[in-house]
Amino acid sequence: MSFLRTVSARARGYLSTEALEAYRRAGAGVYALLGELEASHPNPWTAAFSSQIYLLCVWNAFALQTLGDQMLAADERLEPTSPGLVPPQTHALIRKFYQGSAEWLASAREAEQGRYPEEELPASLPPWEGATRYPRVFLEALLEAAQALQQHVEARWGDFEQYPLPGDKAHLLERLRQKRRRAQTKLDYTLRLLSPQGTSVPSTVVQHLRLAVSSYFRLGQFLALPVLLDGNQGPDVQDTGKVEIRERLLLPEPVPPPPMPWRMTDPRARPRLEQDGAVQAALRDMRQADPDPQTTQAMFEQIQAALERGLIAYALSPNGQPLGPHRSPPFAAVYVALKPLKLWGQQLQAGQLFSFETYRLSRGGTFRRALVVYPESVDSML
Repeated sequence: MSFLRTVSARARGYLSTEALEAYRRAGAGVYALLGELEASHPNPWTAAFSSQIYLLCVWNAFALQTLGDQMLAADERLEPTSPGLVPPQTHALIRKFYQGSAEWLASAREAEQGRYPEEELPASLPPWEGATRYPRVFLEALLEAAQALQQHVEARWGDFEQYPLPGDKAHLLERLRQKRRRAQTKLDYTLRLLSPQGTSVPSTVVQHLRLAVSSYFRLGQFLALPVLLDGNQGPDVQDTGKVEIRERLLLPEPVPPPPMPWRMTDPRARPRLEQDGAVQAALRDMRQADPDPQTTQAMFEQIQAALERGLIAYALSPNGQPLGPHRSPPFAAVYVALKPLKLWGQQLQAGQLFSFETYRLSRGGTFRRALVVYPESVDSML
């Protein structure tokens, strides 16, 4: 019977959750990371700007990971007859949430090193394609995700109002309260719109719910960086007056990419590697030994392209810390495959950890480039 149900679900266009499960595992560490930041209770009115930006990036990663995780879990519970399969609209949205979470986590690592995001802030939710009607399970899964986000924002709000408020920031606090009330109203209104019956719901209900989710997504950003409210003074979350953060807050210009082969090193560890004399010497040797650096760069660009397309992500440990860099030149990042793909002629399965290295078997020997796939335990290879 389960086989027939699976065939029926696939006939209706349902898609496998294999790649989504890989995203879920890859981003799980963001929960502990945000928990550690919030446990330190930094006052957002007086905290260092770098700390505020870092918290904002982690919040965005957390919020999108939460939306993806909650939607996936809700769909699994609400549609038990099609395990491992989700409707195409649900699959597409969860995927965008997970990809956005990975991007913001990367931005958080950059912010930790003083390189701030180039995105306009407050950031918006990832867009998704509209439809005339949506499966009811889509709306119910998104609703449960929205309520999970609401609960976390409300918990943060309880701490936020305890912080000492500088006298010149009273107007910002009132705007925050106003946005909180509007977010609550939007979610309540969506609940009233939802009919208790029917297997599908009109797009207007989903759009109202999207506005509610967007409200809480942005409210979390304002709680991390209240000064953003100076550039977002309109009456609604649909305001167009976003802050161009580099211009408004006078941040430094983006740091140009490092030259090869430094560009191939793990960007999360690069500041430390740049101070390591042994690493510097190893990369000099690599550059001198490489008979065809253009080919090496092109192979690296294949990995970068997969990263930008969301096929792979930087690997994290269970507690949210970066894995890597790999122990051999060019001291590259450790990545996780988010779906099956082929790189450098080698097949990778979803969830596999990998990196790459260059080497010569002997002095004067042939220069080689290799993709390194890690076993289940990677401690001995890092």
